[in-house]
Parts: sequence; C-alpha cells; structure tokens
Amino acid sequence: MIPDFLSEFHKAQLEEWPLARQNYESLKEVKKKKIRIGDIDGFVHFNPHRAGSTLAKTDKSSILNRPCFLCKENRTREQKSIEIIPDHELLVNPYPILPYHFTIAGLKHETQKLEISVALSLAENLPGMLVFYNGTGAGASAPDHKHFQCVPIEELPLIKKISYHLKRGVNIALPYRILTDSKKIQEIQTQVSLNAYFWKSEDDEILCFAIPRRAHRPKSFFMDPPMRRAVSPGALDMAGIIVTPMEEDFKLLQEEEIEEILREVGFPNE
Repeated sequence: MIPDFLSEFHKAQLEEWPLARQNYESLKEVKKKKIRIGDIDGFVHFNPHRAGSTLAKTDKSSILNRPCFLCKENRTREQKSIEIIPDHELLVNPYPILPYHFTIAGLKHETQKLEISVALSLAENLPGMLVFYNGTGAGASAPDHKHFQCVPIEELPLIKKISYHLKRGVNIALPYRILTDSKKIQEIQTQVSLNAYFWKSEDDEILCFAIPRRAHRPKSFFMDPPMRRAVSPGALDMAGIIVTPMEEDFKLLQEEEIEEILREVGFPNE
C-alpha cells in the first residue's frame, strides 16, 4: 500500500491536470498478457501512450536540442511537486506505466547519476514504494537531468523473488546478471550503465539490487518491419513488465524472444 500523502497528491494532480488524468484513465485500456521470464512471472503491456518514452531519441544532439522536461521552468503549469528529501522533488509522471507512477527529480539540472545514499534515503521515506533508477543508456529518457522514479512494490513481478533471494541466498533463474551488493553497485556504475532498485522490506530493512547493462536497446529495435520490435528496456521492463507502444509487437512477442532481448541488453547470467 502506498503512503497516504502520495495517493492524496496523485488524486489532486489528476483533478487539476487534464493530460495526466487522461493518461491514467487510459491505463484501464492497456492490453496485457502473462509471460514467464526465467524464474519470474511477468507481463507484456501494449501501451500506445508510452511511445514518446519508448521511441525517444537520447543521442547527445537530440538531448541538447530539446528543453528538459524535468526542469521546473519547462514544466506545464498544472504539474506540481512536493519536496520528498532535500534537493529532490516528487512529481506525478504524466506518461505512466502503472496506476501510481512518480518521478523524483533533482532540483538542479545535472547529468543522470546514481547516488546510492540518495536512493536509500528515498526508499526510507517511501515505504511501500519501489524506487528505481534508469542510467544513461539503460532506459533514461532524460539522461541530462538526475532523477529516480517510483511505483508500488506489489506491481513488480521481480521484487518478491529478489527479497527472498537477498534474505536466503537462493538463486534466481534470470536471462541476465544481477548485483545485490551496494558497494559493487556503486563501483560498477563507473564502468557500465545500470538499472537499480531500492525498497524497504516488511521488516523495515532497506534492500537493493542492480542490473548492469551492455546495451540500451536490442538489435531488433533498429530493424525494419516486420522484424522491428519497439521495446526499449528500462528498469520496469527488466523487472518483468515489458512495454511496447505497438500492438503488432504485443501480439508477436513471445517468451523466447523477450528473454533474448533482455539477455542482449543485460549481461548473460552465467
């Protein structure tokens, strides 16, 4: 269950912000199908409203030639924020994947970077929520502005498995490698991009893990139809919610191809 202050803020934003209200209402129409990814149950979502993020151009030239949508001066007047921890404000994400979906942006415009101390503080202050991070080249559609996102923990297929793994040392069969040591996560981010996840467990322990990335997008993303797949994996995709804005991809994507995509953008779990 999410904290009351988040649900109240979310409700208020949808009442006064037509774009956000429309996009959250549209989640009721998102088509879903169950899949198996290694040892976890996952889903494929057909969500056409995510086209802007999935297909976003994140090369240096494109980023420099568009206003940063996380900077306060460039936001629509309806988008409000609340300070969640010092120097970080929480915003309703207007292009959601899940019914409660927030972005946590740094007040300063500076390049995306994982600060584990900040992530741990966010997880401490957001019980019931999964705080996650998309590194540059790992799903971040705003690599020029430091930020996290958060969604309710129960929505993510991988989290319960990881919680069990962290507490009991049980291996999880996944198509990609994961890291569960915060020191290693901090060290490796200087070498590769990451998806990282932080949350408070039911016994009030802060847990985390990360997925090192070797590619932003799979080869199939750049192919011509009918071989193209509009799947650009970020943290939620890697955690078992595969999002595509294309209905044809939703129909065609099967477990074997999805595992190959995740293995290609991550490092094989050998």
